[in-house]
Amino acid sequence: MRRLDRRWDRGLRPATRSETASSCTATTALRHSSRIRLDFYARMDSPSYADDISPYADDVHIEVSPSLAPDDTGGLSSDTLADLVRFVVDAEDGRLRHVSLVLAGHETVRSLNRDYLEHDYNTDVLAFSFSEPASPPEPADADPPPPPLVEGEVYVDVETAAERHDEFGASLEEEVCRYIVHGVLHLLGYTDKTKDANRTMHRLEDRYLAAFPSD
Repeated sequence: MRRLDRRWDRGLRPATRSETASSCTATTALRHSSRIRLDFYARMDSPSYADDISPYADDVHIEVSPSLAPDDTGGLSSDTLADLVRFVVDAEDGRLRHVSLVLAGHETVRSLNRDYLEHDYNTDVLAFSFSEPASPPEPADADPPPPPLVEGEVYVDVETAAERHDEFGASLEEEVCRYIVHGVLHLLGYTDKTKDANRTMHRLEDRYLAAFPSD
């Protein structure tokens, strides 16, 4: 996938380029919402939850809202979307436990944004991490920490992608993929709360979109 040169424009509208929720927020969402389907509490009680044996049937689950037509997602296949998630996690030396990737429209993503982040506006991507927060840095002589464990859900608003991809000189496919990469980076622990952090995530998006093999 080719590199996309684009300006960074968080000031143009609220919440462009993602919202992210902490593990605590995601846990609260899971307790109260039927939209976020993973039975988090059942998995926490599972004997396999604390070890490397995943209780999931697959490492990446793709769900597309029934209200969306195939063209609404840029014609991207489920296999391509799952491969993109794996590609980013592998490139960041992460351990992929499970990511549920949901392609939806304004109604679903805005509802989640409002209910769990108290932001009543459309946004491009939401990331809910179910992994424990990163541990504080260890002393220099300590063993290196294990790679980050990636587990969570990413909700992509493809209607936002359809509305905005021309603005950045990108195809719909490229815009949807950018949102996915951004959401996965949040699950890996990246934030975009400062200008420097924002630029870091943007550079990584460009790098992985350029390097991801596509047909």
